Amino acid sequence: EEERELTTEERETLDGCKLLQSMIHDLDTNSSTGQIRSFAAYEEDLYTKIVPLIHDTFEELDDESADLLQKFFQAHGNAVRHSIAKTTRQLLRVGNYDIDDDVSLQEYALQYLWEQECSDGPAKGPLIDKVVVGCPQAEHVIEAVKIADKVDK
Repeated sequence: EEERELTTEERETLDGCKLLQSMIHDLDTNSSTGQIRSFAAYEEDLYTKIVPLIHDTFEELDDESADLLQKFFQAHGNAVRHSIAKTTRQLLRVGNYDIDDDVSLQEYALQYLWEQECSDGPAKGPLIDKVVVGCPQAEHVIEAVKIADKVDK
């Protein structure tokens, strides 16, 4: 079967898809090699590089394509969170911090903070007595309260 020549719009869409594929590959590489050490850094790349490039590359996205991209980046963000947690856990272990596999990083960080003691000087005792925890979602508040209850016991 004879191939037809692509229209200008089809060629631009194909070029845009290749560019998007390349960017996603770079994101995956940065995430899997541990180059992205925080979700904030990932979001910074996403919002300052990738989203503007998508906006500039595609004149307009139909609702189905936009919805598909949104679902992809939600799933990709979850994968990045997992990768960052895995890298952080490995770095803690290399630094001789004893962290159990069944303890979340959040729980470990809070426990670590609450266990710090001031051993010299006029103020002996706990180094801190309060921790302010950022909780962007309701389930984070519940999780933080559960962790605090464990530490208090």
